[in-house]
Formats: sequence, C-alpha cells, structure tokens
Amino acid sequence: MSRQETTTEQIAQEWLALIDVEKFEDAHSAASDYLQENISAEQLGVAIRGAREDLLAGGKRKLIGSQRFDKLPDAPPGDYIVSQYESRLENDANRIETLTLVLQDAQWKVVGYFINNQ
Repeated sequence: MSRQETTTEQIAQEWLALIDVEKFEDAHSAASDYLQENISAEQLGVAIRGAREDLLAGGKRKLIGSQRFDKLPDAPPGDYIVSQYESRLENDANRIETLTLVLQDAQWKVVGYFINNQ
C-alpha cells in the first residue's frame, strides 16, 4: 500500500469512527467544503442515523476496494478516492458503505457517504 493510500485510508477510518459514535458535528467539520455547504451537521446526523440504524454498534467493517478518479458523475473535475466497505448488520446481513474523498487544499476530505444493500 502506498503512503497516499495509507493516508486516505486513515482519513476515511477516522471519519467513519466519528459517525460510528454519532459525533456528527465533528464529522461535518472534518468534511469537505462542498459537503459542509450542501448539508448541515444536523441534516448529516439525521441522514446517517436513518441509513445506519440496523448496523451493529461498533460492528465489523472491511475495506473491499478503493479507486482513484479525476471525474465523477455530477461532480466537478478533481482528484477523488472512492472506497467501499463491507459492513455487518445485526441480523448478519451485509451492506456496502461507500465513502468518497476529494483532494481539497492539499488535504483529503470526505465529500460523500452512501450505504446500500449488498
């Protein structure tokens, strides 16, 4: 794993740890300008709580892939890392969490978070 991959993975893990313990204000503050300008910390908390209600508290999460892009649908050109994680639910089903980072002012910041059924 390259140094950049390690750094982006650490940033992703730190942000996910914040939402795992429902520190949505901190997660919002650590996110990209784009995310902060388009959703409030309160809205972020409501959306994440709703999407993650059946995930295990402190549950298992495994990185299943990460890819770098210079363009994403409905996003301006930029430098992006999209990482996907397999996450366990209380009923032993799995979901896929997708976290997108953008390079902003020479720092990687979270710009998107999605969770889907596998």
